[in-house]
Amino acid sequence: MEYAEVQSLIQTNVEGLGYEVMFGHGRAEDFKLLKNKKYPLVWLDPMEVSGSNPNTFDNTQSWSISMVFLVKATPTDQLDEQNSLVNFGEQIANDFINKLDSSDRLEFASKPVIKPLHRTAFGTDHTSGCILTFSLIVYDTYTC
Repeated sequence: MEYAEVQSLIQTNVEGLGYEVMFGHGRAEDFKLLKNKKYPLVWLDPMEVSGSNPNTFDNTQSWSISMVFLVKATPTDQLDEQNSLVNFGEQIANDFINKLDSSDRLEFASKPVIKPLHRTAFGTDHTSGCILTFSLIVYDTYTC
């Protein structure tokens, strides 16, 4: 599976969660240039791929993925408000994990890890939420 296909698979699963989220992908510099951001926002960082053994018919790939689930915050949010926003970001991330886990063409190579983000400044925006990291195995095998 090519890079654009994996990115599209992730985007489709995020957009199919039932939340009204904005999806974006690219480098941190691309995020900063993004105009008209809507929150919650899910951002996919550039992915890294490692291939299978080229001497076999197995074309399975492992993708290292990092995503940020952001909810709009204010600079004056108290701890309870921040925790509520982090919990909402984690809820979206967990729903995304469950949706990916039900797919037949892929599986998690490592258990997904969710790290909370409390009132982080991205450019002029203040957000809370979480970072999700995982490795995804995408099956693309050939049969003879």
